[in-house]
Amino acid sequence: MTAERLFERFHKRVQSSAGAGLGLAIVRRLLRNLCGDARIANGNCFAVELSIPLVVPRA
Repeated sequence: MTAERLFERFHKRVQSSAGAGLGLAIVRRLLRNLCGDARIANGNCFAVELSIPLVVPRA
């Protein structure tokens, strides 16, 4: 199994576990819609990257 499969809808690492297998797929889709991304960082951990523009208030 590749790490990228963890971001597929309905994919579960352990089939006997609870849940529908949608969590990471939803997270990645939301982040990509916001110009970010989610990736596998190390083993069971995943990293989230999101760029937030800095808005400087006008004086």
